[in-house]
Amino acid sequence: MSDFVIFRYPGFQYAEMATLSRAVEYSRPTPEVPIFVVAGFDTSQFLHLYAVKEILREVNWSYVDREVRKNLVGIPPFEAKSKEWFTKLVEKAKSRFDQSIFTKVVLSRKSPVYIDHLQISDVFKELCRRYPNAMVFLLYTKKTGCWIGATPELLLSGDKLQVKSMSLAGTKYELDPSPWGQKELLEQKIVTDYIADVFREELHTHQISVTGPYEVHAGPVKHLKTDIQAVSTEYIDLLSLAQRLHPTPAVSGHHHQKAKEFILSHEGYDRRYYTGFFGFWNFDRADFFVNLRSMEVFYDGVVLYTGAGITADSIAESEWRETEIKMQTLLSVLR
Repeated sequence: MSDFVIFRYPGFQYAEMATLSRAVEYSRPTPEVPIFVVAGFDTSQFLHLYAVKEILREVNWSYVDREVRKNLVGIPPFEAKSKEWFTKLVEKAKSRFDQSIFTKVVLSRKSPVYIDHLQISDVFKELCRRYPNAMVFLLYTKKTGCWIGATPELLLSGDKLQVKSMSLAGTKYELDPSPWGQKELLEQKIVTDYIADVFREELHTHQISVTGPYEVHAGPVKHLKTDIQAVSTEYIDLLSLAQRLHPTPAVSGHHHQKAKEFILSHEGYDRRYYTGFFGFWNFDRADFFVNLRSMEVFYDGVVLYTGAGITADSIAESEWRETEIKMQTLLSVLR
């Protein structure tokens, strides 16, 4: 079957489907042909550009369910990491922190869930129902495999002169009435400062506005969010700017390079497209989202991915609980 992406933008009611041509290297969008970008956590290994052939306003779900299932493989064998392993990794990360350089790292894990005859259309529709303000997506390509999720996080959106991003960091139970703690406030500040600094360095502008942080809800959890916007006096290369931003400290950590090195050396698996980014790159604008709150779909089930931001104030047990909450949220959509 053809490569495709089904998507429901935040705040929109209906889903659309874009059919994609084979990956094209070093291409740029034209007024007639937009590009769909899929990037992995490590863009040096995973960065694919697809020409958008057609956008369909109605999705033939029976065709999608049938044809995707025909092309899926089984879940590759791997050992899901234990609570003991994860909490030890949190403590190891904290022991490496240097408060002037390496102050945060985002650690993730994955877990298989075996399911007979999964209907991905049902999962997509349930994600749309539960998360009206998320970017809900179902991506299938021969290079990436099949991914489905509802991401709350925008990486970059805008046109050639004006862009915006968001800092979404810090997580608590939705019903937790306590004030946000120092750990969550620090996580939020690290991400906000990083994005604002990249805008200052990469754009010809002094017009940067920062709004927040404020509280937003996402199912059973809530986050701190800050909006960052910038205006440039020269045309912006939107894909290059997205690559410069990615991965933000919201999915990697800070110091940027040290956090990424720690993840690649100690996390114990290849994230591939989890915590990467994807989206449409048009001739005059782009909208790129971070691949979060997602699962990889296989013939015999799914692999769930989740993570937590670790700072010097982190409590290993609490960080494990955060990943459990996020994983249970995804798991509940499958029931």
